[in-house]
Amino acid sequence: MLLFEAPHEPPRPATTAKPGVALVTRRRLALFAGCAAAALVGLALGDPAPRMAADPEIAVLLRGMATIKAALVLAAIALIAWRLGRPESSRFATVYIVGAAVMAGTTALIWQLTALPAAAVAFHAAEITLLVAAWRDLG
Repeated sequence: MLLFEAPHEPPRPATTAKPGVALVTRRRLALFAGCAAAALVGLALGDPAPRMAADPEIAVLLRGMATIKAALVLAAIALIAWRLGRPESSRFATVYIVGAAVMAGTTALIWQLTALPAAAVAFHAAEITLLVAAWRDLG
């Protein structure tokens, strides 16, 4: 026996149960469908040919940046798909799904060299929103 033994606390009941398979499937489907739809809309909105003809070096640089952003989007989608399988509130799930879709759509806009300033601001705003949501989701 220890001289200073801590009082025994009973185990706390789980506040949220593991989500059902149907809920996880719906949320993941919403994530994938939302990201795919946003990317398709972004690709359909612009024609990169005039911008590429005007300044091909900048166009190649911007497309390289879009490729890096696409890698970030894919990583975010993978992490969010994993997170949607854990207990969480529907508010966080909605923020995750919408944030990933905005990132996917703006990446497609940057690839198409369309609305670059607005797309860049929206991409980074969605990225910061996802990071803050993940930070707040910890507690």
